[in-house]
Amino acid sequence: MCVRKQFHGGLALSLITLLPGCGEPAVAPSSNDSASLPPSAAQERPDVSAPSSDRRAADWARQFGGTLVLTLDGRPVELAADQPLPSAAFFVREIRFPEGTVAVDDAGLSNVASLTDLRVLEIRGSSVTDAGVERLSAVRTLERINLHATHVTDRSLEVLASLPNLNDLDVGWNRSITDVGLRSIVRMKSLRNLNLFETAITASGLDELATLSNLEWLDLTDHHPSPSTLEAIRAANPGVTIEL
Repeated sequence: MCVRKQFHGGLALSLITLLPGCGEPAVAPSSNDSASLPPSAAQERPDVSAPSSDRRAADWARQFGGTLVLTLDGRPVELAADQPLPSAAFFVREIRFPEGTVAVDDAGLSNVASLTDLRVLEIRGSSVTDAGVERLSAVRTLERINLHATHVTDRSLEVLASLPNLNDLDVGWNRSITDVGLRSIVRMKSLRNLNLFETAITASGLDELATLSNLEWLDLTDHHPSPSTLEAIRAANPGVTIEL
């Protein structure tokens, strides 16, 4: 029997092998030593879990009947409320709660605060206040948020104005939204859809909307803007649909 040292992947292994003049048969290295196997043969367990923050957010949404769109293998996949979560890795892309889900509150929004792919959040008629919206300040991917008939004020709009991709905003039926909040709204230069139904914004305050230039749909129901205000908004946003 002869002992010969070989190097595999930078690891010195003592192999027992048959050399001329040796009378012992060769002994292969242990199959448990991954350094002695080709990379394709290494026994690696794949990571099939979603990032913990995304799975936690998905579980929270499902708890209150939310529907989800996930990014799975690079593609958006819609998941009904009664469908199980996939075992493979995913990112939460959209969360939509049924209207009037009052169990969705400020504390619950902590579940989405660290998501990195969230584009849509529908929480119409929920119990969310400004404190909950502040938790969304780091969700830089957010494109659409529905806060209709919640409990938000101008303070929430200041937070949302810092989100660079926001293009669809519904703050209708929030009587604490005033001309002060509108000054934050007009900083959202990517806005395409805006619902201001039944807010406390004044007719004169609506003149500020003419500083936006990408609007496609605008709800000003019950606001009674002047003809000159409407003309200015339409001039800045050709083709915009305005609900009155």
